[in-house]
Amino acid sequence: MNVSTAWTIGWTLLCIAALPAPAVEGAPDDEALKALKKSCGKGVATDCRRLAERHRDGEDAKKDIKAAASFFKKGCEKNDAPSCTALGGMRLRGEGGGQKVKEGVALLEKGCSGKDGPACVQLGEIHDEGRQVSKDVAKAAGFWEAGCNLEMFQACGALGSLYERGAPMPRDPQRARALHEKACQGGQAESCARAGLLLRENAADADLRRSADLLKRGCDGGAAAGCFGLGQAHASGRGVAASKAKAQELFERACNDDLAEACLALALALAKDGAKAGRTAPLFRKACDGNAVAACFELGRRYEKANRSVEDLAEAARLYGRACAGDDGRGCHGLGELYLQGRGLHQDTVLARDQYRRGCELRNMPACGRLAQLYEEGSGGGTMEQAVELHGQACEGGVVRSCFRLARHFEKGSFVRRDPQRAAKHFEQACSGGHVASCYRLGQLHVAGRGVTKNIERARDYFTKACNGGHKEACNLARRYR
Repeated sequence: MNVSTAWTIGWTLLCIAALPAPAVEGAPDDEALKALKKSCGKGVATDCRRLAERHRDGEDAKKDIKAAASFFKKGCEKNDAPSCTALGGMRLRGEGGGQKVKEGVALLEKGCSGKDGPACVQLGEIHDEGRQVSKDVAKAAGFWEAGCNLEMFQACGALGSLYERGAPMPRDPQRARALHEKACQGGQAESCARAGLLLRENAADADLRRSADLLKRGCDGGAAAGCFGLGQAHASGRGVAASKAKAQELFERACNDDLAEACLALALALAKDGAKAGRTAPLFRKACDGNAVAACFELGRRYEKANRSVEDLAEAARLYGRACAGDDGRGCHGLGELYLQGRGLHQDTVLARDQYRRGCELRNMPACGRLAQLYEEGSGGGTMEQAVELHGQACEGGVVRSCFRLARHFEKGSFVRRDPQRAAKHFEQACSGGHVASCYRLGQLHVAGRGVTKNIERARDYFTKACNGGHKEACNLARRYR
């Protein structure tokens, strides 16, 4: 090695040695920290917060939760609202000095009153859920309103939901929709869906199109309710082009996101198209397990209809029971029928009566009619007067057999004042619903002129209708009065 080369190498090594050491990734920036501490000490609240955030997150500073809490406290004392919010959250979580709920809430309130939106959102949530504080939905509404005014769109949506369900304030769909639309504009997909659904209620054509647009925004943003609502729109052709295939695609998308009502809608749509039970049953089951009680009834009805074994009927009874417990009166009626007939269950008139009574309370008219029938037979524990009243309810609800039974009571004057005109009216209701014996009886009334004007031609029409329904004597009378 010559002198020139040695000198060059030596100079190079000296230069390298003189270079500053490379920064270690994540190592504290001491100068910046010192500057922030100095600024914080001089009363710059935002620098106290920046310092606290560095210690809290371990970014450009040693992770130190207690130090973070201390600096957030200094920032809050100097009226930096986000510092109050951050410290309040730490106190509620028990970070940097133990859990102190009362202090945490007070700090969040200071943050919210200082116009820090996230504090208002948190306060709304904890009061709405009763988490760490007494549940107070009215307080939650106030905090969410404050947050919404600060453009916290999550708060707008939460407040909109309160107005939508009417708690604690009176229900106000228009106010709810306005709040959801504001939240939607801020990117809250669930609120887009809620606004679309609210707009669809009693909407004109232009509103229906706007509703569909909102539902699509919700669906595209991942809100299952938006996909479900848009599917309903395509199924009905309201606001969008009618498309059975598109509706089913959207129902499936929402069902895959575990929206029970969408699973039910998909199952019903597929069943209507003739899909086999192997395709629809799992959907009904998923919807039922998701507390869409109508799906429990629908699945129970299919098990009862299949009737392949005692186990099928037992499963039908179980599903009807779930539907009834969820206040679907059809389930109560279905379970009552199984108890009355002893199908899949031991025969028990008392339990049947109890199910019919519950179903009737839930405004299931067939259950009211069945309960009336038990009272008439003396096996339900009720009176004949109650039976007549129940038949009246059931008849008005479209139960044709109850219209027939009610007509017979008025015709005979049994437990009601005899009234041929009312008898004829109820026979007419039953006949219009396909009750053959009622058509036959109406024919007789028109021949005799009881409760109606005598009219042989009309009598013949009623006898013919009854004859077409399989009533042999009506066929003879139809021929006699030709």
